[in-house]
Amino acid sequence: MKTIIHVASVSIILSIVSCKEAPQEPPPPPDPRDELTGIFEMTKLENGQVYLMKVEKMGELCNWCDSLRYTNYGDMFHFENIRIPYLYWNNYLDIGIHSPITDKYGRRWQLSCDGYNLPPDNYNMILNDSLKIRFKISNVQYYLEDGVPFVFDSVITHVGKRIAKIE
Repeated sequence: MKTIIHVASVSIILSIVSCKEAPQEPPPPPDPRDELTGIFEMTKLENGQVYLMKVEKMGELCNWCDSLRYTNYGDMFHFENIRIPYLYWNNYLDIGIHSPITDKYGRRWQLSCDGYNLPPDNYNMILNDSLKIRFKISNVQYYLEDGVPFVFDSVITHVGKRIAKIE
C-alpha cells in the first residue's frame, strides 16, 4: 500500500511539474509611429477644397533611422522622411526640409514645416485624430528654369481629421 501511495505522489508531482507553462517573451513595445500614421481627410483653408493625405510607416522601428512616407501632403507632394523621435512630442509630424521636391504638376519647390507645435497653435501635431499642418513653399531657386511665377516663402495651413488607421 505504501508503494502505491508513493507512486501516486510521484505521479502527481510529475504531472504538476510537467504542466508548467514555458516562459513567454514579453510583447515588443508599441511602435510610436502608429500614432502618426493614417489616412487624413484634409481641408485647404485658402479655398475649402477637401483632399486625402496618407502617412505610413517605412522600414522597421529603430532609434534615429526609421521613416515615414507621405502621400499627397498638402495636396501637392509625395515624399519620404526620416522620423526623428522627439522625447515629449510623440504626435509631432516633422516633415523636415526638402529642396528640391517636385509637386504633382512637375514643378520644383523647397518645402519645410512652419509654425509652432506648442499650444495654442499645435501645428503639425496629431491631437485626438485631428491634424493642423502648416508648411512653407518657395520656388526662388527654380522658378526661372521651370518657367513659372515666383513664389517666396508662401505659408499654407490645412486642417483635417484621421478617417482611417493604417497597420
